[in-house]
Amino acid sequence: MVAALCTVGGSGLVGCQGTSPAPVAASPEAPAPSSAASEAPSAAAAQLLRVSRMSLATHAERDHFLYLPAGHALDPDKRWPVLLFLHGDGSRGDAKGELDYVMRNGPLYEAWIQKRDLPFIIIAPQLPTYGREATVDYLKNRTRADIPLRLEAGVPDRPVEAGLPVWCFAGGRDASVRVKNFYAGLNQLEALGARELRFTIEEDMGHDVWARVYAGRDVYDWLLSHAKAGATPSAALGY
Repeated sequence: MVAALCTVGGSGLVGCQGTSPAPVAASPEAPAPSSAASEAPSAAAAQLLRVSRMSLATHAERDHFLYLPAGHALDPDKRWPVLLFLHGDGSRGDAKGELDYVMRNGPLYEAWIQKRDLPFIIIAPQLPTYGREATVDYLKNRTRADIPLRLEAGVPDRPVEAGLPVWCFAGGRDASVRVKNFYAGLNQLEALGARELRFTIEEDMGHDVWARVYAGRDVYDWLLSHAKAGATPSAALGY
């Protein structure tokens, strides 16, 4: 599965169908996510791991989240769709104690916090702040109270929405990124022969349009319905 989604808030998804990574142990130096379960997960349960790496940008060790869906450990030969989640500007941090801010919205929020059974491996890194946390209000004024806690029971299944093959979203009331600014790029993509190009404007939403996008079902169905040439779409996985 190869597909891309962009939302106006600055976050995005890139999906690819590939071989599942081997389970990676969480870094012993990294603080555990505040909302992660403390008990040892069963083989059938979803897992949220922290994986450490050396950053070429900051020359320091940084962590990223690796979400393994329910049932991942039961069949090591199964090929799972992979989502690389790129968060918006307000979720930047040191990728250590501040990594939990990545869980405030997006597919990781849906899969881990809301306990929604999404059949994806999710890789969620955190961008550095590069010192902007001292000058940008929405970084300077955030607190850990902004990070949602994992639900105990999870949410019930949500109804299937209209099956729109969504590619790009914008908020009609967004004062930061105006809807008109999208058209030049979209028109260029169309001129270059982009297929299934869609642009959806949520007229009643502002800059946080991604909250509705990721909370729905259409985007996940759309991603699972695509595959590389010769590969089988993953839509039959169900969730």
